Amino acid sequence: MRLLIGLLLISMLPAGSYSQAGSPSPSTPPTQQEPKTVLKATTRLVVVDVVATDSQGAPVTDLKESDFVVMEDGKPQRLGSFSFQGSVTKAGPPAAQLPQNVVTNVPRSSSNSLNVVLLDRINGESNNRIYAQDRLVKFLESGVAVEPTAIFIMEKKLTLVHDFTSDTKALKDALNSVRPTGVSRVLGVDVAASPYATKGDFHTDENSIEATLRSLKLLARTLSGYPGRKNLIWVSEAFPVSLMIEGFPQGSSLNTMIVARQPVPGAGGQQGLIAPGGPQSLVLGSGKSYAEELAKIADALMDAHVALYPVDAAGVGSANRQAAQSNMRDMADRTGGRAFYNRNDIEVGIGSSINDGSIYYALSYYPENHVWDGHFRRIEVKTSRPDVTLRYRMGYYALNPEDSARWDSADLAQEFTYAMEFDSPLFTGVRFQAMVTPPADRNQKSTVIFAIDPHTMTFENKDDGLQHVAITCSVAVYSEKGNLIKNPKDETTSLSGPLKPDEYQKLMRQYFPCKRTLDLKPGKYTLRLGAVDMNSHLFGTSNASLVVP
Repeated sequence: MRLLIGLLLISMLPAGSYSQAGSPSPSTPPTQQEPKTVLKATTRLVVVDVVATDSQGAPVTDLKESDFVVMEDGKPQRLGSFSFQGSVTKAGPPAAQLPQNVVTNVPRSSSNSLNVVLLDRINGESNNRIYAQDRLVKFLESGVAVEPTAIFIMEKKLTLVHDFTSDTKALKDALNSVRPTGVSRVLGVDVAASPYATKGDFHTDENSIEATLRSLKLLARTLSGYPGRKNLIWVSEAFPVSLMIEGFPQGSSLNTMIVARQPVPGAGGQQGLIAPGGPQSLVLGSGKSYAEELAKIADALMDAHVALYPVDAAGVGSANRQAAQSNMRDMADRTGGRAFYNRNDIEVGIGSSINDGSIYYALSYYPENHVWDGHFRRIEVKTSRPDVTLRYRMGYYALNPEDSARWDSADLAQEFTYAMEFDSPLFTGVRFQAMVTPPADRNQKSTVIFAIDPHTMTFENKDDGLQHVAITCSVAVYSEKGNLIKNPKDETTSLSGPLKPDEYQKLMRQYFPCKRTLDLKPGKYTLRLGAVDMNSHLFGTSNASLVVP
């Protein structure tokens, strides 16, 4: 009932009450569990997910807070929180039944551990992709119980096959509907044309590298809105990037560089070998380096609590696999996951990844070092319990939040454009409910009224003592076949302004409203709804249907 009242209150607001600089008028709050409100400041809570196993590889589940010591660049840190996260999905209260014309992007899963299977159709040979997908289907047919799992495919763009569910039959059916076909094309370039695609190792043509990085970045965006640990099970024959951290001590931090390994010509012009001296910074023929972008992606994945579990789709007996397998180990070690390779039963690696990441300890601390210089800070977690192995992410980049926001500005528009596409996965960084109403007669317009959860928004505290908010809401209109009819750039409302203390407190008990009107001809449409927090650069999206009589 509170939802309906809130939406009714929003619908009664006149269009003129929205402005570029004025204080927005709030409405009634949602009844869902509220995330923590973010007040923008130069501080950072570091959360570390720790998987503990005994000498046999079995999970250790009885450790206490006093059994752990967390260090940053060699200095002990005071724990702010400690909890054990088991593999049981929380039952939680049943979701409220929304009216037919109301949609939401609030995550349905309440599990402490989520699994994402990423099938790589960019890197490697098509035969191995088909084999890998068949083995995943076999795993889903085995009757094993799984924590909530989603399946994505990485081609020229990132595609969601099925959202998070524990229904293995639904996952299998969705997977069977997207069989791989022949040679992949990445931005118009034949992958098979790469000299590395047929050499048993990985190719590093620029288009496939950029498509891979773009997919990893968007996955970090997509998964950041879900609480708890996310286990990214990357099934691929080739791993063209490595989250390899190199550096040397300098004061209390490390000068580091995220690099990617690439096969380089060896003796006799052979491809697929590692250059002497170890990993190389990835600089392709165009002279473009990806080190800085890799650093940002690595930090985004770790901030989103994503642990990488690379699973080699090439199986046993493939030659010249050193570079790809080394990259697999690097990625897993740096993010707290595990790598699985040199075996034909790929489904065992997938199952082991799901089981491995479903039981863990969640530790958090506020760093003692308040200098945000962009350097990498190494995290070490130790336990006093003997014969226990701990796996966790190796660190983070101490980026100044304000500098980070400026650096990301150029990427935000491109990422949001992708997020508003017809078949993109949903984003949950900013959560909302939205009511879509068709026109009552031909002289009226359709309306979309957003009710944004203020607890997923970031409020910037400036020198004036006020809380500043900056939100945009957009609508993209598609035909039933997915053809773009109205561009979201042309259907955007921007709201920004300061909130006095009493206005801020009132808003936190209510929704944040945003309204769009659409002038559409009679017909059936699919709407892509999006909201962007310009302070945090997080965004949320959802889909809705609209019939205009």
